Amino acid sequence: MMGSSLREKWALEDERQHQVTISQDYYLGIYKITQAQYERVIDKNPSYFQGVIANNQSSDFPVDSVSWDDAVEFCKRLSELPEEISAGRVYRLPTEAEWENACRAGSKTLFSYGDKATQLS
Repeated sequence: MMGSSLREKWALEDERQHQVTISQDYYLGIYKITQAQYERVIDKNPSYFQGVIANNQSSDFPVDSVSWDDAVEFCKRLSELPEEISAGRVYRLPTEAEWENACRAGSKTLFSYGDKATQLS
């Protein structure tokens, strides 16, 4: 199921729960893209938290200040690298259904861990 059930207090009218089918396997990365990785693929680092601000140790920090379009371009260029082509890997952003499925971790509760908003922290 995707969307918000009627019992979710933050549910919006256009988010009503409905059944979806995810017809193909998909994989999500478990690590954030670092500034060094992003720069290797895109040839620039748009991150605000780099250099002096980050005590000159930012290459292993997650890339920040990236738009959706930037992320799509990163996936496209990463997929075009020779080593990725030879390994048969193609990168893309997940669909909304894939993302929600992963976030809910197969649960039927409001959150992946249960229904209590007080446990969000």
